[in-house]
Amino acid sequence: MPLRVVFSLLMVALATSLEAEELRSGISTENFDRRVRPQDNLFGHVNGQWLQETEIPADKSDYGSFTQLSDEAIENIHAIMQEAAATENASGNVQRIGGFYRSFMNTEAIEEAGVAPLKPELDAIDGLATTEDVIRHFGVLQTVGVGGPIAFYVGTDAKSSKEHLAAVYQSGTSLPDRDYYFIDDDRYIEARKALRDYIATLFELAGLPGGEQAAGDIVELETKLALFQWSRTKLRDANLRYNKYAVGDLPELTPSLPWGEFFTAVGATDLAEVNVATPSYFQALEAIFTTTPVETWKQYMRF
Repeated sequence: MPLRVVFSLLMVALATSLEAEELRSGISTENFDRRVRPQDNLFGHVNGQWLQETEIPADKSDYGSFTQLSDEAIENIHAIMQEAAATENASGNVQRIGGFYRSFMNTEAIEEAGVAPLKPELDAIDGLATTEDVIRHFGVLQTVGVGGPIAFYVGTDAKSSKEHLAAVYQSGTSLPDRDYYFIDDDRYIEARKALRDYIATLFELAGLPGGEQAAGDIVELETKLALFQWSRTKLRDANLRYNKYAVGDLPELTPSLPWGEFFTAVGATDLAEVNVATPSYFQALEAIFTTTPVETWKQYMRF
């Protein structure tokens, strides 16, 4: 059968199918505000009715379709965990998920255990003696989801989409943005005070001594880190954030930072290249490491 005949038959079948089933778009026209002409204000025309009728939930600063999808996903995950926890004689992943959920919800056992489950972590911090020890341990902490002044991750190479590239990135501050550490209006001053109080409270609850002193030292250290962090505006420049180095060449950027120790600790022993996303920050971090007492870094890690 000639190809043109086959094509014609397919087109006839498709037309018949379209007649039988009305095609629908993914656009919710009920959200349109027909009082606004699209040529005058396309955004207002397409979203106007939704904006008028949708209330932002009290626990959110904004709301939209992606937020709604996220909330629904969380509810679905919650239902899966509850079902797993209620399943008798479960095995495999159902048993793991159910057991984890039950242990997380067992607040009486959590209160009774106190900080005892953290003792191995706190003991490891107690044993740190040198700046090299500190940097190595920051790498260890990366593997268990604890942040520090050096963030490490692996992602798609921004200039070679078929390859992956490791990266190091500025990090280590608790407040939402570097400006929180420097702007002197009531909002930011209160945020800094709240951070200091929070640190002291955590030390007290954990039975760790010197909480007030630690709080002051930690906020001071985070302020030093924030001073050299890039602004949000600068971080938006993808070209500025792309600075590929051979691992062996990193001493040219930061001669005294033991990058090899850090990469070994995060499990990247064979790393050949790395993107240093914020190079000037790491140059400043090198100086901060040399001038900050090891005990201050240990208090920061305990926090």
